Amino acid sequence: MTDDPVELDEHRGMAAQKSTEIRRRLHQVQADQAALRRRQEEFERHAVAAPSTTWAEAAAEARYLIRHCFRAGSAAARRDLRG
Repeated sequence: MTDDPVELDEHRGMAAQKSTEIRRRLHQVQADQAALRRRQEEFERHAVAAPSTTWAEAAAEARYLIRHCFRAGSAAARRDLRG
């Protein structure tokens, strides 16, 4: 018996290897998206908790909201921002 790990992907076909890699990457993307959502929610709670005390804070919050609306891909949000 050896202590060296066995690379299981070497014993599988190319389609199975690609399928495994796709599942791994999908899981990583989903984890990254969940972490991003948590950070966004935390920021939004913080931003709403107290009004801006300076113009710089107000501008930073406005930039965030504008970017968030455009990234959301919502055509309605874009129309609302354009007036």
